[in-house]
Amino acid sequence: MLANPTSTRVADTTRRDAVQQRVNEYNAALARACAAFANCRFDGNVVATFAFTSSHISTLDYFHPSVAGQAKLSEITWPKTPYGG
Repeated sequence: MLANPTSTRVADTTRRDAVQQRVNEYNAALARACAAFANCRFDGNVVATFAFTSSHISTLDYFHPSVAGQAKLSEITWPKTPYGG
């Protein structure tokens, strides 16, 4: 998934498109499952559609959120909770 992130080669773009499709399917399944329970909260895809920048990514593994990324995730998801509204 993370190999050759800026490549425009067909194999790389096809792989990234397949990963994105799987993410979309997963988020749709989460939304459907959450809709079945009154107290379930779904973020409405705010995390999936957020455009992370390099400052949001940890330099320890280049995958998980950095401290700034964690703060941004909190900022965009908190309003989706019963406590943030």
